[in-house]
Amino acid sequence: MVGIILGLVAVALFAALLRELWRPIAARARAERARRTTQHAIDARVEAALVARGATPERPIEVSSASVVESHASGASCVSCESAMVVEDHSVETHEGEPLRVVALHCRRCGAKRSLYVRIVSKLLH
Repeated sequence: MVGIILGLVAVALFAALLRELWRPIAARARAERARRTTQHAIDARVEAALVARGATPERPIEVSSASVVESHASGASCVSCESAMVVEDHSVETHEGEPLRVVALHCRRCGAKRSLYVRIVSKLLH
């Protein structure tokens, strides 16, 4: 009877030891899964941003006047952390013979940078 009790105590102590040894490993595994999930979400947002209007000179955003370029651009959000972007610079560049406004943006939180391309059209068709 004493042998059975000692055996059960030994098994319980061994199980407790394994649980204590497993905790940091499990915590690291959870952190890695969370990091991968976050990275996948960021990658999806970057991919979506690259095909959105304004991401490239070939697909500029169309606005009716130069006065709305910066206000339109300041509504953009960061593709990495989804925070608000701040307008750094607003210039005019020629792409394939067409003048485009290029708005340089940076993120307030993470510092990521991106450009937004805008075409000014005299009459927008709705």
